[in-house]
Amino acid sequence: MSRIEHIEHIEHIKLVEVLGNARPGAFRRSLFLKGDQKFFANKFPLLESASAPRRKKGGREPRRILRHTRQGDCQMPKLLLTLAMVLVLSLIFRPAQVEAQIEAQVEPQAEAQVEAEVEPQVETQVAPMGTDSPSSPTADAPLTFKAGHTLSPNHPYHLGMLRFAALVEERTGGQIVIEVFPDTELGSELDLIESLQMGKVDMTVISTAPLAAFSREFMVYDLPFIFPDAKTARLVLDGPIGQKSLESVQNISMIGLTFFENGFRHVTNSVRPVVAPGDAKGLRIRTMENRIHMASFEALGAVPTPMSFAELYGALKLSRTDGQENPIPIIYTSKFFEVQKYCSLTGHFYSPTPMFISLYAWEKLSDEQKLIFRQAADEAKDYQRELIDQQSAEYLAELENLGMEVTEVDKAVWLEAMEPVYKRFELDIGPEVIEAVKNEIKNLAEANQ
Repeated sequence: MSRIEHIEHIEHIKLVEVLGNARPGAFRRSLFLKGDQKFFANKFPLLESASAPRRKKGGREPRRILRHTRQGDCQMPKLLLTLAMVLVLSLIFRPAQVEAQIEAQVEPQAEAQVEAEVEPQVETQVAPMGTDSPSSPTADAPLTFKAGHTLSPNHPYHLGMLRFAALVEERTGGQIVIEVFPDTELGSELDLIESLQMGKVDMTVISTAPLAAFSREFMVYDLPFIFPDAKTARLVLDGPIGQKSLESVQNISMIGLTFFENGFRHVTNSVRPVVAPGDAKGLRIRTMENRIHMASFEALGAVPTPMSFAELYGALKLSRTDGQENPIPIIYTSKFFEVQKYCSLTGHFYSPTPMFISLYAWEKLSDEQKLIFRQAADEAKDYQRELIDQQSAEYLAELENLGMEVTEVDKAVWLEAMEPVYKRFELDIGPEVIEAVKNEIKNLAEANQ
């Protein structure tokens, strides 16, 4: 029922109440001509049944309102007759006025509601990925970016990002501010990749392992013992091969700026010392969710147990896994020495950690600001790598002081045990990619002789 029909229905009920005690024949004969009977019955169908007298038990059915009655039946008082006429006439002429009044009230409300719904949509179109995206800088409000990573505030990840943020803010005159969130505050590494793609997070530093799902250029860095030492690894990453890797993920809205690093990864466990590759047989070793990493430990006879870094400490403490593998700075800053007894200096994987900025954030920068970002990233990279070298030496000594048993291993023997992984993933990575890295390493070695 529309609002107009509802008003007519209410007025109809009122009229029935007024005429409830009137004689039906008198009302009809006084108010309408005989030709009006059909109009009245059609417009107020409820009136006849509501105002008709009830049938007495054993008596004849009373005459209905609209049945023809005699001329002498009209005995309604004049006042009541006048009131009835006014009510009926108001029903006939009032709907148009009410409709106009309703339209006058509804239209401004509808316009206000439409404006309230349209404005947020327009704002969302300006910032395509939602309200989390920063707005353009003004004289009073700088452009603010959010950067996240998964490690502790005292790890070189965080310290390097803080140095980068300070350089950017200084060289842009405070126009750009970068807030750094450690300890998975903005999510896991996979979460951060997704958030960068959507523009919800602006920057990150992550390991290459989860990037293998998006670009095979990064898979080559996951091969065991691909780099003989940190110096060689850094030269390769800072050259054309590393730059090509950074550019390989632009199609997923991520711009690579430089390579931080995590250092070489080592095995720890709570069961026994691991010196030879066979010592790892049967141990449940937590790895990243990376096929090459998992296959490398399967080649040793170990049981790789992939899980997120955020779950790792609890899993070690509850003995859901026997061990894990990470660089020395992470082993120390994450306090794995509290739940692990043995540390083997295997150095089986080198962990480069690229710095990315979301394409949505990158497009907010002027050409001059983009140059500042790249220069600041290179300077922060050098600072971060120095911290890795410094902490690797200092924290290894601290781990021994805290009671961990640290063991050296023969890396050539470990490489031999893991070498089948190269053949297994050659087609996935691309033989030409592997060969290019090996040739670059060979050329660097010859140049240093």
